[in-house]
Amino acid sequence: GWDELYECCEDSEKYKDDDDEDEDEEEEYSDEPELPWCSSDLENYDNDEEQVIYVVLLSNYNAEIERRNNVLREAWEEHQKKEEKAKEAKSEKLKRAGRVYYSFPPPPRGVDIPADMEIILIDGKIFDAPREDQLEFKDDGTLEPLPLSRLAFCTSIQMRIAGLNRRTEECDLLIVQKQTEGIFETCTELIELHWLGASHISRIIGDESGPHAKKFMKNRVKTLALPCSFHFDPDDLMALKSCKSLERLDLRNSFDMELGIHHHFGFGLGIGDDSDDGEQGELPYTE
Repeated sequence: GWDELYECCEDSEKYKDDDDEDEDEEEEYSDEPELPWCSSDLENYDNDEEQVIYVVLLSNYNAEIERRNNVLREAWEEHQKKEEKAKEAKSEKLKRAGRVYYSFPPPPRGVDIPADMEIILIDGKIFDAPREDQLEFKDDGTLEPLPLSRLAFCTSIQMRIAGLNRRTEECDLLIVQKQTEGIFETCTELIELHWLGASHISRIIGDESGPHAKKFMKNRVKTLALPCSFHFDPDDLMALKSCKSLERLDLRNSFDMELGIHHHFGFGLGIGDDSDDGEQGELPYTE
């Protein structure tokens, strides 16, 4: 923009009418350069490709800044319109499909078609909590836990288990197992589970889980979503082999074929530790 502004002003000076050539008025001499001024006029081209200094009137500067802001504003508004249009089209498509869907990133950027119930499990208690509130949800003692009977006739559930990660102690993990076992035992109509931020998958719904979880996984589950799972191990993938009725499986952002998106280096597989022969240890999903 500054180049155009400078060239425009330069051209207007070059091609202006010269009707007063014959006037006897003496031209006043001034040490101050005419504006706009560009440092390249000094014909010192050592660094002009990287840095050029312009000196312009403040009014011209403000006008250029305003022009640039308008360009950015119009581009952003156009982008927002396209995003909103694409979001509406996606929402209509999902509604026609008539199925639960959770997007990443979540609303307002994404589109969610929520499950029958959205819950969070905290310290052996179940709370009714929409997805958008689950990450910041805290049990302050003022909210009533959700009785299992409220979930009895749900066909789809979205859940998050607070504080469940690789460092969870065995006693706390047993509490979670007991709690989820109660859900699978009570929800006899449940065929769709969306578990966001899943961890210890084998212990909760896999080979090391309780009898009701195994029965749910083997005979009832048709849709299983484990997106953005933490510490998704190869054994967790093998734990899904018993699902005989499974129709849809969602593992978005949970693992890749080399490392596993949330695996950190050095958790017992020799990853990141160079051996004496200069080779690294096996990766989690190495065949």
